[in-house]
Amino acid sequence: MENISIRGYDIILPNSTWGKKGEPIRKFSASKESVFVSEAPTTEFYQISRYTMPFREETIARLQERAKKFLSEESSEVSHIFAGYAANQIKEIADGNGAVFNHVLEHISENEVGVPRHKYIHLMRGVVLDELLKNGESFLKTAGHDGYEIVIGCRGYNKKCMTISLEKDELPLISKMEYLLQEGVKECNSFAVSGNFKDVDEIHEEFKRLYAVLNYGKNIEKLWDRKEAFIESSICIALEDSLNCLSKKGIVVIGKGGIDSEEASPTLN
Repeated sequence: MENISIRGYDIILPNSTWGKKGEPIRKFSASKESVFVSEAPTTEFYQISRYTMPFREETIARLQERAKKFLSEESSEVSHIFAGYAANQIKEIADGNGAVFNHVLEHISENEVGVPRHKYIHLMRGVVLDELLKNGESFLKTAGHDGYEIVIGCRGYNKKCMTISLEKDELPLISKMEYLLQEGVKECNSFAVSGNFKDVDEIHEEFKRLYAVLNYGKNIEKLWDRKEAFIESSICIALEDSLNCLSKKGIVVIGKGGIDSEEASPTLN
């Protein structure tokens, strides 16, 4: 299967991440006598992925799997996920019962029974300092698509994001997108855009370019599938949101994951 290519960009990760030399970013430093200006080289990234909204049960099962792994190994791979939770609370999550487990479930989205799961295309663009890429070379090599997504999303400049909801596994008509954009819509059931777009015309051009890169839908199946990463992200968000709620109620002792809480089985009101 031939990899997706984008004119002007080099393939960083096949069917996932592309890059090219970006415009240098000016860096300023100062001493008591003067101010120094230098230009830092950058890389401009173009990243596309696809994913299917997971069933709620899949997310819950992964959550419990992660909790069990933490309790059995205290693996650094998952320790950050449970930061702020006490060991007995993590055990509740692993066992699938208790007040804390039930509270976390409240922060995991429900799926409507019988309704097909939505499928999405996600685009992220951004500019990253080459120095940062060099320093994180080992991390990026290990983490792959997820690593680049983190670096672009958290440390990138001039970021632009676009998510499109597929309609019966097909891209929506471009004319539909044009109409919604002209009406001033930037977020709806069909798409969502965010970031440093200067105007509607630029968003429109980005849509057209993405459709061309995807060969108007024929290249969708080639894209990297980030469903697994989406599940992991959903777990982190649910745990963080739940922790914030519990903390406000004085139930969770904030600290490193694994510290015993003063309340083994809190009652939530």
